[in-house]
Amino acid sequence: YGRSLGSGPSCYLASRTADEGLPLGGLILHAPFQSVYRVVLESGCTLPGDKFPNIDFLPFVRSPVMVIHGTKDQIVPFHHSEQLLSVVEPPYRATPLLIEGMGHNNIHPMVRPLFVERIAEFMKEHVKRSSKNQPRRSTTNGESLEKLMTRGYVSSPGRRSAYKKKLDQ
Repeated sequence: YGRSLGSGPSCYLASRTADEGLPLGGLILHAPFQSVYRVVLESGCTLPGDKFPNIDFLPFVRSPVMVIHGTKDQIVPFHHSEQLLSVVEPPYRATPLLIEGMGHNNIHPMVRPLFVERIAEFMKEHVKRSSKNQPRRSTTNGESLEKLMTRGYVSSPGRRSAYKKKLDQ
């Protein structure tokens, strides 16, 4: 589990353990960023000295990845999670939890039970049922990124319909 700045070491370690043939049971990223520099400057690429380039590590992760992010995050822009989920290999994308109106440092009391429920589902589905040292895959069955993102939205009729429109085209 890596939240905000903690997503950097979490992505790095998940990619390293995959390289060593020891993938994690799963990786949960809460309000993750593409890279430290990209929080401030939309460079489109990893710049020298950029710390924690999560966008470069995630394609190598061989464990289910769940992303949690609020649409009103004013510290790490919401689109960072969308971009990060898009670079995760499709077999490892788990259903995200994308919460309309949630900021960076708050989980509204009304959302907390859902938050805990979805993390528990992820743990049960991916972490507990996997055998040791076997590559773990998500159960999204190759679902498109757009469908996965749509299914992951909570309390977001506007965003959900925007994704649905994209899918119907």
